[in-house]
Amino acid sequence: MDEPAANGIDLEGMRRHNTAATLRALHQGRDLTLGQLTHATGLSRRTVEKIIASFVDLQWAVERRPSGTASAGRPARSFAFVASAKVALSIYFARDQVELSVCDLYGTSLGRWSEIVSAKAGLETRMSAARGLARQAFANIGIGRERVGAVVIAASGVVHDNGSVDIGPLLGHSLSTGLDIGLYDLAGKLRSEFPCPIFIENDAKLAAIGEAWRGAAAGCQNFACYYTYGPWVGVGIVIDGTIHRGVDGRAGEVLWADAFERQAIAENPISHLGSPDLVRAAKAASIVESARNNDPDALDQIRNYARLMAPGIGAMVWLLAPEAIVIGGTLANAGDLLLPMLSEFVTLRVPPKTRLLASDLGTSAVSLGALRTALDRIEESFADLVVAS
Repeated sequence: MDEPAANGIDLEGMRRHNTAATLRALHQGRDLTLGQLTHATGLSRRTVEKIIASFVDLQWAVERRPSGTASAGRPARSFAFVASAKVALSIYFARDQVELSVCDLYGTSLGRWSEIVSAKAGLETRMSAARGLARQAFANIGIGRERVGAVVIAASGVVHDNGSVDIGPLLGHSLSTGLDIGLYDLAGKLRSEFPCPIFIENDAKLAAIGEAWRGAAAGCQNFACYYTYGPWVGVGIVIDGTIHRGVDGRAGEVLWADAFERQAIAENPISHLGSPDLVRAAKAASIVESARNNDPDALDQIRNYARLMAPGIGAMVWLLAPEAIVIGGTLANAGDLLLPMLSEFVTLRVPPKTRLLASDLGTSAVSLGALRTALDRIEESFADLVVAS
């Protein structure tokens, strides 16, 4: 297969396939001998030697000192994957801040940078913040833009299949001011900043990916993430290990679903945990702290919030039959108090086998999910990245 001689064979396609297979094997194995790479890829030793030599030249791999001996008595040549050959980058346009995170190809964090913006800030203000954070990140890490393998943008609002973001329906509660209303190509606005593929996804959907990667939903193949950012709510749905986007990316936009008691929930003071409205956020945090000290009035307010949440959570249990529902985002700050009460109300409606879990990641699940998505995109395009190096 790897030594074609007949006419009509796509030699370039075969070379790319062999290159990608070898890089994936080395990436997964981290540190492998030539023999182990040959076994993992099914390619001839000669082909693997040629490919791995190109990896070393392009700084995708480094040769290790001999750590053992082969059967013939010669030292076994060993090669390690260079995790910093490319980096993954995420940008989260949250309600009141812009956050940029970078990690290497094994998901090890290289840093996180953020800038507070007004909740009423317009789109260009947020874009300017993102560009500034990127410059700061590159300077701090000591890399150039060419090292970025993929960028994933997280945004509130509906992210359509064509990549445009519908922030109009949220009016002043989103990335927009009264003048910034409609569909926006956020990725397009940043394309000149990054010479690599740029993707965009809804924040609640990315939070679900983050929870599956390093959070409460680790190991779950079917679950939902009830993601909150102050009074705003979205749901990320994972079915058989894959994010469910629905028709044109609209799945999980429960902010507009009456069954989720959106108006009553927004009026409850607990909903403003982590809200851009600092006065209301402080009041919510004070109620939570009082509840932890067994204040009866504070406990009643949290119980009322749980009661309002229960119909929507119960509906998700019946509709999706998930392994778990993760309560995430800013609401995770009260998870220890909220979950026992919520479980009680949900059980009154159905006897679910679904577990209710509190996130330990909070809003950071979004950036983690975006980084995981960027890593997946990079791994899918290993051959292209090596050829372009």
